[in-house]
Amino acid sequence: MDLEFFYHYKSRSFDWRTMLDKPQFKAGPVSSFKFAPLSEWWARNVTVDMKVEVQNHDASDIIQRVVYWVASILEVKGYFVKLRYVGFENDASMDFWANLCYVQEEDTHLVDHSVHHVGWCAVHERPLVPPKTIENNTNNWRDYMVRRLTGSKTLPHNFHKVVREKLKSRFEIGMRVEAVDKTRLSSLRVAVVQKIVGRRLFVKYERMEDDEGFWFHEKSPMIHPVGWARMTGHELLSTEEYAKNSLSKALNNKFGPKDASWTLLPPIVVHEEVAAEFETTRFEVGMKLEVIDPLNLSMICVGTVFKVLRSHFLMIAVDGATSPNGSDLMCYHATSPYIFPAGFCKAAGVALQPPHGYKKKFDWDEYLRETESRAAPMNLFKRVLPAHEFQPGQWVEAVDLMDPKLVCVAQVTRVVDRLLRIHFEGWDESYDQWVDCESPDIFPIGWCDMVEYLLTPPNTGNGLETPVHLQTPGGAAARKKRESGNATGGGRAKKKKRMGFKGESRTSGGKSFPHARSANSGTVEIKNEPTTADDEPEDAMALEIAVPMENEIVPTVNANVVEDASSTQENEPSVTVIKEALSPLKSWSCERVADHLKTQCPNTAQAVTANKLTGEQLETMTAAELAALGVPLDEAKTSFELLLKKDGGQAPVAVTGTNGGIEAALAKSASTREPRLSAVTAAADVDSNNTSR
Repeated sequence: MDLEFFYHYKSRSFDWRTMLDKPQFKAGPVSSFKFAPLSEWWARNVTVDMKVEVQNHDASDIIQRVVYWVASILEVKGYFVKLRYVGFENDASMDFWANLCYVQEEDTHLVDHSVHHVGWCAVHERPLVPPKTIENNTNNWRDYMVRRLTGSKTLPHNFHKVVREKLKSRFEIGMRVEAVDKTRLSSLRVAVVQKIVGRRLFVKYERMEDDEGFWFHEKSPMIHPVGWARMTGHELLSTEEYAKNSLSKALNNKFGPKDASWTLLPPIVVHEEVAAEFETTRFEVGMKLEVIDPLNLSMICVGTVFKVLRSHFLMIAVDGATSPNGSDLMCYHATSPYIFPAGFCKAAGVALQPPHGYKKKFDWDEYLRETESRAAPMNLFKRVLPAHEFQPGQWVEAVDLMDPKLVCVAQVTRVVDRLLRIHFEGWDESYDQWVDCESPDIFPIGWCDMVEYLLTPPNTGNGLETPVHLQTPGGAAARKKRESGNATGGGRAKKKKRMGFKGESRTSGGKSFPHARSANSGTVEIKNEPTTADDEPEDAMALEIAVPMENEIVPTVNANVVEDASSTQENEPSVTVIKEALSPLKSWSCERVADHLKTQCPNTAQAVTANKLTGEQLETMTAAELAALGVPLDEAKTSFELLLKKDGGQAPVAVTGTNGGIEAALAKSASTREPRLSAVTAAADVDSNNTSR
């Protein structure tokens, strides 16, 4: 596979900003995507009117580097926010969309696509410069910003750090997993992780020289820990040595450093109510049900339990379409959201695909009599319906599960309880796929941009602005689709030929079996808790956005901060509230003064800490007195230049250090005839004194 396909994604990837302002555009809410970074935190904290710092795209042409300004959030769609610069009031001429979670790692000083918390410029010594369109709207930007910022919310100071942490996988390059064989769905193969992007794993099968690799999300039900196949009785294509050793490792819970352990892929936890049903009733071979076709995810078909494995895993076949050698059987857990009781489709108003070759109008009662079989009992299909806000018409980014290197522009077209029907924009409905609302293979819009992965554009010819380069969902242009058939059951004579999964053509000669897919990896462990520790909500995982302390974060104009009273859950990111937009030096604590000076005046910072000097005390001192404490005289003078104004007055806004560039950006002398040039010059002066980046 050509990995440059991903490295140069920006020039080929779809840009959502071409659609975000279209009427009736709706995005799936971040909070509904179980495995999206910050999904539990997002809805309560990313709100309209929140303040952030972003690049000023309306700066003077004479400025040769990036300058910034404060903006307000107007709308939230997925990970994108619509921003308006503070001061533009009702003027929408400079409004723009930005990805709130995008982190630009390289500092080019020419462009910055990231969105920062208020105070970021101060900490990183970047100038805040009013946009040229509004720079003459007030003679006192300092007072104006005080009024506009005080009491507003901003992002936590370590927001981007936490986003990066949430995108980190617990897997490592070189780790072994047991993964579904894309050429034979009924088997597993040993695979090795080659690449990780946003918790998606690119793996290659061992002992397959021509293998082009395959993509799985680390939460995919199609990958398992070492030893899983032997523990559950699933078919494994491996060496005898691996099979023996993997079982021993699983039984003794002793894994090598490159083995995916059961800690990484924990057992499925069965809900207490469902577990009680399994005590009295179980799936049995021959039972009939309804199942999503694993080789045509747009169809729900008649299926049969072909084999019962250990730990409540089932091999399921699609009736009338399974190959004679059973290569396209699939493994599902008994709690999988992709298997349904007989009659589900009729009750839900969803089309049920009859067995291939079935000539009559399909009726479950008649079919069960004809096949002398029985339907799986209804009580085996108890499902917990998660709270979600998915609705038809919402846009998402979705993996084409038949060729999972592709993440595509897609739309939710139907919601049936937990099930979502995903439509790939620009392609006919035969390419659709049913997915669970908690699938790890659907993402909020902006996810690909956040992780720098190619978002495959829609097909052309639909009026959307898209790059020229296109990828056909499910493979290449040569992809053939299965005929969906009609009500009398003519479907599946041809299958969709996709580049991902490969299997033998289904024919009418196959037995009346079905296929399946596990709900998650691992053996079943019955507990009262509905989730495993590894699957806790985002709040309870390692979300360590600390509550900003007064001496840790200084939002834009030296703001003091307090914890948002609405954020009370432990280990949850706390939105910063700008308590006071400007604070005088005399109110600064010893710790804040030291932190302010530590980069450019480390000796002074050390003396401040050792002598417990506060801002109020420093206002009464001279450079000579500071030098008497062991600080070199030149550094003592520099320290006072950083802390005090040149006229000897107090410094309500510090110029550099942790607040560098603020006063310079907002400097507006009443006697200056060219306020814009004055502000730019001051910003340049401050920047010339800043050596730390």
